[in-house]
Amino acid sequence: MTSESLADIAGSSNTYFFVMKKGIWGDTGIWLYTLIGSQSLIAAIERVVRFTALLRPVFVWLAIFSAVYFRVTGARFVRPAARIRIMLSSLIVFTLSGAIWLFAFRLIAFQYSSTDNLNELIQGNGVFLYLLLLLIMLNVIAVVHVTVSPGPKKIFFTTIIIAASLPIGWLLFSSGLSAPVEKYGITFRGADFLLGPDRREILPESILMIRWGIIQIGAVAALAFGMRILLPGRQTQAASALPVRDSRPRA
Repeated sequence: MTSESLADIAGSSNTYFFVMKKGIWGDTGIWLYTLIGSQSLIAAIERVVRFTALLRPVFVWLAIFSAVYFRVTGARFVRPAARIRIMLSSLIVFTLSGAIWLFAFRLIAFQYSSTDNLNELIQGNGVFLYLLLLLIMLNVIAVVHVTVSPGPKKIFFTTIIIAASLPIGWLLFSSGLSAPVEKYGITFRGADFLLGPDRREILPESILMIRWGIIQIGAVAALAFGMRILLPGRQTQAASALPVRDSRPRA
């Protein structure tokens, strides 16, 4: 992707204008920006905040699914029905814990975005894209689980899950983006904008599907690898917490 496309996705830095000229934060905002005294520094910080708000939901959902996975797999000696209750209760609690962050990120990245590209290209309030994110996280958990306790059946079912998720992922991705839009005299779709080199060079749909498949597999592999790194330390910590039996003969 070109730097222009990346800038279109992340958005521009415009809070300095709105704070200093429009007074959206009142006298306090004007005093704060005057105290900072550097428009370039404010713009750099704003760019980081906007990009973080755009990307961070991925890691919030990863944290939620990881916490649920650790909670359920830690309950090894309980009945299956109890593990299901633990899974559901943990999912509700952890999701509520991250809800305020997800709301804040959505507020910054979409409702108060400094670019209309994402708002124009995403339809249905991003429901399909959130489902896509959940699908990727489920794939991550499946890959991590099969690496923790590998077996022929688990490897087979994990492979089936990943293979079946590829067309489903493309369907959710394409459904979450708007129909072709016309801008600057050019007609393009959301997939063309996000997966193609630019708006002018429209790639065939088969190439876009392949590119998305590579992105989805790469995302699952990278997130699963990052989550798997945490497991050895966690397992070592759990093993050290187990009581050590005294094997000495007793009188």
